Amino acid sequence: PPPPPPPPPFFFHPQPAYRDPLWSRGLGDVYKRQIFDKGDTKTEIENKEVSSNLDNDYIELNNIKLTTAKRMKESLQSTAQVTQFADIIVDKIINERNEHKEEAQKRGVKLTYLAFIVKAYIKTLQDMPEFNAKLDLENKRLILRDHISIAIAVNTENGLFVPVIKDAQNLSIEGIAEQIEILAKQARNGSLDISKMQGQTATVTNYGSIGSKYSTPVLNSPDLINLGIGSFEEKVYLNQGHVESHTIAPISLTFDHQAIDGAQAVTFLNKLQEHLKNLDY
Repeated sequence: PPPPPPPPPFFFHPQPAYRDPLWSRGLGDVYKRQIFDKGDTKTEIENKEVSSNLDNDYIELNNIKLTTAKRMKESLQSTAQVTQFADIIVDKIINERNEHKEEAQKRGVKLTYLAFIVKAYIKTLQDMPEFNAKLDLENKRLILRDHISIAIAVNTENGLFVPVIKDAQNLSIEGIAEQIEILAKQARNGSLDISKMQGQTATVTNYGSIGSKYSTPVLNSPDLINLGIGSFEEKVYLNQGHVESHTIAPISLTFDHQAIDGAQAVTFLNKLQEHLKNLDY
């Protein structure tokens, strides 16, 4: 059979009203036949005004979103951020919470999985104090903190708030749960004081509460780490020929590579796993 005819020029379409999504994306309903002549060159097509629709709609940014935008940009420009991922088994804390949540409720405390993870996070920071530090490049040193204060990211209608649990190393799991509930409530009803969003030494971002698994959480400067927690899921493992089922938490640990090496980050996650396995209520 004879060879097929060559394709028409890229800008010519015989259809009477052809819509090309690559050309019209973001520009309204733009039809080439209505805009371009067959004789146009590629350069002429690129230089033509393809839409008279102006982007007049907008959303005003409030002070919280503007502050977040500024701090996130500053964080990314001043640090070398890397994220290490891990699936951490959380069977133990599920059993502990189920056993004690009713007792805690009687004392007016909502016992959450997050409180258990934060407690294990604190113990891991005590094991590896170089993570609970701030970088002083000018003087070539890491400044170790004498306390552990955990910032908890809270999503609200007005934007992202990051209140801080001060001196969290002194709190029990139930005490941590109580503080998380109080601070989150204050963030959402607008009563959170600015002093309660300062002085953190490490951060936790719990995006698992809205159904996400992994992320690359941005550092909350001058923190060196931000622990991202994804939604729990059940997984099946083969262990020495035996099939096992475990509930895991997908973890994303962002760290500043200026101060922390990848091997240190892996060690940190391994220690976090051990504390979650052995954590007693």
